[in-house]
Amino acid sequence: MKRLFSIPFILLAAMLILNVMPQPVLASHTISALGASSNQSTGAVIVSGKVDSDKGVARVICVQVTDPSGNVLYAGNLSTIADGSFTITCNPGQLQAGDYLVKATVDGGDMPAVAFFSVSDTFSNTSAASADAGAPSEVVISLLSPPKVAITSPASNNPSTSDTAITISASGSGCDHMQASYTNPGGTVTWLATQSGNSYSASFTPQLSSTGNYTVTVYGRNTPNTTDPGSLSTSASRTIAVGLPTPTIKLISPSDSVDASIYPPGKITISAIGTGCDHMQACIIKGSESTWLEVQSGNSYNVSITETENAEYLIVVYGRNTPNATDPGSKQTSKSAYIWVKSK
Repeated sequence: MKRLFSIPFILLAAMLILNVMPQPVLASHTISALGASSNQSTGAVIVSGKVDSDKGVARVICVQVTDPSGNVLYAGNLSTIADGSFTITCNPGQLQAGDYLVKATVDGGDMPAVAFFSVSDTFSNTSAASADAGAPSEVVISLLSPPKVAITSPASNNPSTSDTAITISASGSGCDHMQASYTNPGGTVTWLATQSGNSYSASFTPQLSSTGNYTVTVYGRNTPNTTDPGSLSTSASRTIAVGLPTPTIKLISPSDSVDASIYPPGKITISAIGTGCDHMQACIIKGSESTWLEVQSGNSYNVSITETENAEYLIVVYGRNTPNATDPGSKQTSKSAYIWVKSK
């Protein structure tokens, strides 16, 4: 008598041994179909399947049969034939009623294909004459093709700066959904949005305080959930060197947009704004003499001087993006303007 049993979802979820995303697929050869059945009169288990790659090349298949209590009843190896198929019959002994898990891997890979077969308790309560002796009961799970992911942007080792948005673009095949993450130089991982299908696009802007190598990774999974039968994930990564941005400065007073400004003797205010500056500093140049003024932190500068001598002065304001000139990625910029101090 042939009887099919439903597969308990909890058993399926527990035994698939599929990790949550992210997890790359390490095996390069996959089992495209796997079936399992039992002969309840003899206790034999028949496992058959096919490797969907490298036809004509023999692959080693590792088969494992687990009983409803989680005990391994059988573990053994066999090789595929020319068309990539394989079949093995094992005799683990008397089979108790319940659902049995069969796992098969290719060449020692860590991503198994799975199938179930169910053994009915009605056979033991029915005479051999009336029972359909030898009739197999099986459930076959057809496996999905492994997903593939390729990153198109950013280019590997493409330099960037911490004030510039980095766009991540990727394409895939066989993906139900895709998701990206980036790891900053300190090792912190930030996840970006999940997007459905076989294309992905997102962006992020590195923080000014975190420069160095960033790793961008895009993941793809072929099913909506990690516990779905045949669920597989894959990933691709790129490394980007992120440096500090080049600082900029604009002189407000005196203005750097005019050739020269005329001031009467007395108090003169020097003010400037910047971007990407760790600090700013002004210098007053009169002839061959240079006078350095105070250093101020950040992207704004404001200081007053008093000049009473009728003369021409060059005002220069400098900005640097690091505390010290010897710091990695240190860059400096400046803006200048002439002033005339003249009595009426």
